[in-house]
Amino acid sequence: MKNYLLALLIFIGYLSPIQSVFASEDEHEGEEGISKIDNNMAKKVGVETAYLASKTLNQTIPVYGSTTIGAEQLFQVGARYNGVIKTINSTVGDTVKKGDLLAVIESNES
Repeated sequence: MKNYLLALLIFIGYLSPIQSVFASEDEHEGEEGISKIDNNMAKKVGVETAYLASKTLNQTIPVYGSTTIGAEQLFQVGARYNGVIKTINSTVGDTVKKGDLLAVIESNES
């Protein structure tokens, strides 16, 4: 892409003196540093123009793998007594705070 742009700029630089020979002097008054290409010449050499506008560019890259939870984000919860779990109030990935009821365990020892 860089080579293409460089070639285009060099080509426009070569066309600039040619175009100025065919154009009249009054057309270019006050237009110092501006290069113009005749429409017919632009069509012949394949030069196209377009209006510029700001846009948001998005790029999607397919990535293969699996996501896992980091070790610093895991915490094991245990009960004081062995028993049967009757209800679970949260699932993996839920945000819990200190004091939240996570599960109800039924045990003979409790």
